[in-house]
Amino acid sequence: MEKDHHYYQQLEDVVLSAPFPIGVFTGRELTVVLANKALIDAWGKGDDIIGRSYIEILPELQGMGIYQQLWQVLDTGEPYIATNRRVDLIKKGIKEVHYFNYTFTPLKAPDGTVYGVMNTAADVTELVMAKNHAAEAEEKLTLAIENAKLGTYEINLENGDIKTSGIFKEIWRITDPITNYDLIGKLHPDDLHIREQSHREAELTGKMSYELRIIHNNSEVRWLRINGFYIDSPDTKSLFGTVQDITEQKSFEEELKLKVDERTRQLLRSNESLSQFAHAVSHDLKEPLRKIRFFTGALNDMLEPDSKARTLYAAKIEKSAARMHSMIEDILAYSVMDAAAFSVQKIDLNVLLSEVLGDLELVITQKDAVINRSLLPDIQGAHVLLSQLFYNIIGNSLKFSREAVRPHINITSHLLSKPSGDCIKIEIADNGIGIEKEFVDKIFEPFKRLHSKDTYDGTGLGLSLCHKIVQRHNGTVSVWSEIGLGTTFEIILPVTQIQIGL
Repeated sequence: MEKDHHYYQQLEDVVLSAPFPIGVFTGRELTVVLANKALIDAWGKGDDIIGRSYIEILPELQGMGIYQQLWQVLDTGEPYIATNRRVDLIKKGIKEVHYFNYTFTPLKAPDGTVYGVMNTAADVTELVMAKNHAAEAEEKLTLAIENAKLGTYEINLENGDIKTSGIFKEIWRITDPITNYDLIGKLHPDDLHIREQSHREAELTGKMSYELRIIHNNSEVRWLRINGFYIDSPDTKSLFGTVQDITEQKSFEEELKLKVDERTRQLLRSNESLSQFAHAVSHDLKEPLRKIRFFTGALNDMLEPDSKARTLYAAKIEKSAARMHSMIEDILAYSVMDAAAFSVQKIDLNVLLSEVLGDLELVITQKDAVINRSLLPDIQGAHVLLSQLFYNIIGNSLKFSREAVRPHINITSHLLSKPSGDCIKIEIADNGIGIEKEFVDKIFEPFKRLHSKDTYDGTGLGLSLCHKIVQRHNGTVSVWSEIGLGTTFEIILPVTQIQIGL
């Protein structure tokens, strides 16, 4: 009797001190007679479980076959071992999924009869979940590779063994056993250097990616994209990667390139024809227009100074002829703007502005205009274009001045620092008639006139030319305006130019 007590005491000490879940259940009711803290925590049913039935404590195990496993051990005396077994436990009313490695070991009396079962377990939930996630990720990767029609390969660089997927063999039209000699033998002779260079670079970077051609049956050419990476460790030295047949993609790219080239040639021919047409039209129109203006002048000399024919009809003919001449010149300038190439040079904007104001001296004097200007910086650009830019904008400010209000035009500049390089912001502000808000965004459109041609002369191309000139200088132009208060043009130009928008 003392011996049995000593035996049970030893068993209890082992159970209670173990760092992993251990419990002892007896009888068909599987009464819990011993349970260590690790088991109590794993079940999550509280500390009051000794003397209660295993079935009562864990009713959620009904239908999982675990009760039957315990009774089987009691009946046969044979242990039961489970690996990575899912066990759903309810803790504080919430179902939790766990995975356990557990053992049911029979406990026998001295006479050999089985009186109980010892349960030992290890919670491997995190390990199993990690494996499941890894398997799921691998399955998704495999599916993605298959859908992308990627062939995979693994080359042991020490012994030359090659492992490949089925798609790899389909792409290369090759069967096991596969050797490097077989693969290299299929490469297009002109592309061998591509593979060699890529492998040399991969020895330094650990990665490679290249495209080349292979030949099937001495005639059929296919394009492949090959990617790979090296693994160089004490255990292995291998090359892993993928191969993809991109023949259709290459054919599409080539076809698209041919179409783009053809469209480009058509556009160039169209632009050239347009330029020739503009020159021809301008030349053909200028000559009869010159005669109209000449004979109108002669007619004026023949008419009485105060006659209606001279003051009304001849004057209108002269005005219309002058407007047509201006339109021809503007159309010609606008049509050749995109085709012309302009050299980049350093420009003193102060000198350039003085030249422009000199050209506008007559109208400035006639309108008694006040021009206020700040010191402008030197920038790089095309002199002829920037002169046209200032001429058109300042000319507009003078043209659209208010009746009986002395024109004031303020020209200021500020240096802007940008990540792409320094820029100059130039503002040209006037106190003219202004522009209605709904028309502000339309003033840079070709032939867009906001006023009657009988009230203000012009072709509607001046500001379109300004917009093109600023774009050619890799800059921006914008406008703010209010009716009756004036208009401000903001021009932002890079200080340094690489080329003028060729």
